Amino acid sequence: MKPVVVRGGGDIATGTIYSLWRAGIPVIVLESTHPSSIRRYVSVSEAVYDGSARVEDMCAVLVKTPEEALQIAQAPMQERKIPVLADPEGSAIRTLSPDIVVDAILAKKNLGTSQDMASFVIALGPGFAARPRENQRTEDLESAQPMDSSAQACTANGDVRDEAKEMDCSSQRTKSGNGGSLYVDAVIETMRGHSLGRVITDGSALPNTGVPGVIAGHSADRVIHAQAQGILLTRASIGDLVHKGDVIAQIREEDGTLVPVHASLTGVLRGILRDGFPVTKGFKTADIDPRAEQVQNCRTISDKARCIGGSVLMLVCRYLITASIV
Repeated sequence: MKPVVVRGGGDIATGTIYSLWRAGIPVIVLESTHPSSIRRYVSVSEAVYDGSARVEDMCAVLVKTPEEALQIAQAPMQERKIPVLADPEGSAIRTLSPDIVVDAILAKKNLGTSQDMASFVIALGPGFAARPRENQRTEDLESAQPMDSSAQACTANGDVRDEAKEMDCSSQRTKSGNGGSLYVDAVIETMRGHSLGRVITDGSALPNTGVPGVIAGHSADRVIHAQAQGILLTRASIGDLVHKGDVIAQIREEDGTLVPVHASLTGVLRGILRDGFPVTKGFKTADIDPRAEQVQNCRTISDKARCIGGSVLMLVCRYLITASIV
């Protein structure tokens, strides 16, 4: 069978990748050239930097071409690894021609994933809308009309750099029926709570609140953001027990000034960016688990990631069964 292409290799994406791999389904991962995964010990994205990455009993390796990725992904089960290709634009999808694509970037918005990428397209989290293809085709025919002026401006202007304008352009193109639909076939809910892992085939995931889920009574204070722009110099490692106020890193600004990064609470340092990573002010830098006894979990896939991965696996299996019957 053709490998499933997963866009993104962070910790939540890795939960999906692991679920597929354990089920014997070949996977190819497309990542950015400079991944910013916080939970690095459980993210196959680390292969981009180190050449390989091991998450539990699964091994990922960096590859240079789609052809090399295919060769590794389709190796015998006992030898199979996860090929990771640095391809933030998803250009390799055209070459790979997969039946299934999973957008697991978790960017909180759609960066260009659409139903025309594969026969079945799944996306994780907010920013995506699922719509049955037959319904969409009917709606496109019924609402076919010339693009309005704003949509024309979006299509004509290929050099728009303002993020808000780019998102508006995408919206206009989708509504007008021109430039390709940004719908996907299924969206998986990623917000912690009763609906975590829910499959949505007509509609959207819950909107991003910007507030992390509550763990042991802590929410927003679990996540640490950079207080300045510069180069991150780590002073603590993932798995360390830290106390509120401890200096876990410093940010070296352009003029050489060192800005301390303090632990926001007492607990286990669950994740932190790589030493030397360039950050901007407000950039997510570290994550602390207030449950000190959870130190062993820093090297294992989270319950959230496994739940989401299970939902993706269910959809993939259903697609494969249906396709084989047809």
